[in-house]
Amino acid sequence: AATTKSKIIFSEAVLGDESFFIEHDGAGAGADNLLKIHGDASGGTASGITIRRNGLVGIGTDSPGSKLQVAGEIRVADGTKAAPSYSFTSDTNTGMYSDAADTIKLAVGGNDTLIINSSSNVGIGTSAPDVKFHVTTSEDGSGIDKGTAKFINTNTGQGATTMHIVQTSSSAYANAIKFWQGSTPTPVGFIRLT
Repeated sequence: AATTKSKIIFSEAVLGDESFFIEHDGAGAGADNLLKIHGDASGGTASGITIRRNGLVGIGTDSPGSKLQVAGEIRVADGTKAAPSYSFTSDTNTGMYSDAADTIKLAVGGNDTLIINSSSNVGIGTSAPDVKFHVTTSEDGSGIDKGTAKFINTNTGQGATTMHIVQTSSSAYANAIKFWQGSTPTPVGFIRLT
């Protein structure tokens, strides 16, 4: 089939430059590219937008391989925990944002859940992690579903299938780290700080 090109050219009237193009570029009905928007007088699209017949969109590339493919950096608004920069159509207050320099935050349901700061410290339940992994919780550690950490061993032939580590404020284990084990967890010991 013969190559077909339809083009709209926007020229700067004073200088006469052909500075902006919107064109269809392809070979008949089987053409891969449907629409190109660019500012390259040679007809290239490396600095523009390409929309392919199958609905794939490329920015800075004329051969996108996904719904949106960008060759170069992407910048978005900083966002907030209530409206993260990157969120989901059906869950707009869950996603990723940054409200301070060199900081990334993950929000779930409009609440901060995980923070990575400029010192590469990771925080869960805290807005100011001051060590590499900083977890804060208000649980008292009195039950097996409470606490800070839970480890699961899926190889049941190797002993305990679960291990919970909690810091508890209950009277029996005040200021202690308590350990639970087993598929139906039972307390097996604790370390108390005095």
